[in-house]
Amino acid sequence: MSPLHCAAKFGRSDIIRQLIQKGPKFELQDCLRRALLHWAAHGGFHDISDLLLRNDARISARDDHGRTPLHLAMIARMDESKTAQKLLRWNADKNGVDLDRSTSLHLRVALNKKEVVKVLLNPNFGGTAELESPDVKGRTALHVAAELNHHEIAKLLLEQGSDIKALHERQTALHKAAFEGHQETVQTLLQQGAELHVADAEGSLRWSWQPRTRNSEPLKY
Repeated sequence: MSPLHCAAKFGRSDIIRQLIQKGPKFELQDCLRRALLHWAAHGGFHDISDLLLRNDARISARDDHGRTPLHLAMIARMDESKTAQKLLRWNADKNGVDLDRSTSLHLRVALNKKEVVKVLLNPNFGGTAELESPDVKGRTALHVAAELNHHEIAKLLLEQGSDIKALHERQTALHKAAFEGHQETVQTLLQQGAELHVADAEGSLRWSWQPRTRNSEPLKY
């Protein structure tokens, strides 16, 4: 990792500004093929991201996992939305996929970070998010939310038009939430109109199954 990459990774905008005057190569990649903008985005340093973009850093640069700076912003642990907003204002592709076919929405839903999900769902930032885009496993963002018990995000997705009947391996989001024992998500899906009596690929309604949970009492609906 070069000194420039370290400065971007750790939020040292003062060093970045000094080096800009010497004409650095902003597309210089590290061993992960990440450019400076990748690290600035991952760290949530929206000021550095803006500085790099104003000096012609590529918004669409991809690392060795096919991820753009926006993807890196999505896998950051903090729930701050300024970096995502900044990248989207610079025309980052919110529907672009990495090598796992994951969109920015898939990645952020998996981390259960609502504020950035709201930005991704806002058409004023980079246009409309593709809610039904399948990842490499064939899952939509709603399937991911259901599997992980992210019930508030599931509600956000449904309010924006996610298909509650969408199938992954011939299972709806409700099948997945029930099988995992995620009662809050099951309740959210039912409140949003999920059909209770829909058989899965094996013809089972699942509701009589013991869910995978430490709670020994099965869900009953």
